[in-house]
Amino acid sequence: MASVLKVKESKASERTIVVAGLPVGSVTDQSLTVLVKSHFQDIENGGGVVEDVIYPTRTKGVAYVTFKEKKVAENVIRKKKHYLAEMVRPAQLTISHFSEKVFSSVNAVLDLSVFRSQIGLRSLVMDLKREIPALCFSPLEANGRISIQGSFLAIKKLKESLLLKASSLLEKNRNRQSPRESTWKSSHSLKPPRSSTPETMRRGERLVLDTDIFLYLKKTSGFYESTLKKFHALCEETVDGEITTLCIRNAEGGSQPNNEKQGKKLGFEEVKTLV
Repeated sequence: MASVLKVKESKASERTIVVAGLPVGSVTDQSLTVLVKSHFQDIENGGGVVEDVIYPTRTKGVAYVTFKEKKVAENVIRKKKHYLAEMVRPAQLTISHFSEKVFSSVNAVLDLSVFRSQIGLRSLVMDLKREIPALCFSPLEANGRISIQGSFLAIKKLKESLLLKASSLLEKNRNRQSPRESTWKSSHSLKPPRSSTPETMRRGERLVLDTDIFLYLKKTSGFYESTLKKFHALCEETVDGEITTLCIRNAEGGSQPNNEKQGKKLGFEEVKTLV
């Protein structure tokens, strides 16, 4: 079975693309190799002279295609949609530059049970399939777990989508609470709470992060602790599998009302440099 080492040793990485999403088991490996070569030699697909096709590889459903010229590899990647039309069911392929630093294909197990109380999990999975068609999803298990397979870039897009959905759900929950808080305040306007700290300060600002990124921020970068100290803020950390929720509160009882939002803003800026 071929491996990525063959590409590294050939010094042809800049002329090589990673092809993910190949249908496994539909035809023989030899036939699929011929189909892949034919597809990428077709000018309509942005192709040209193919020097080599490495398939099968150690990663299921992934091939490495090396072209004679670098510009052909670039043309193929610029053509965003590729379908292996010769199959009974046209297979959509995910194409990316070859890089030693990036996994060509990734398998992951997601625990979607954290969304169960907010939205239907089957509906969530259907939305994700439509949003990221390059990913392969296993059947959803009763406990909310599901297996995913796809390119590194597709998995990264999935992570960003789930974090965005989690953040949106948190915001909706806060908005549902706001009318009740406003009603309580208006009906008790003559009897203000004993605490002089505004409600938004007691509740704090929320920031949703990928758990791996949060652990990196906390353990590797000094940014996390230094930012909390700089803005006199306290942070409550809730780790729930792949998602970590931070609740940033003012440590000085409301004397600096912008500290929480400033800390959250800086947190987002730091995260953007890591993903």
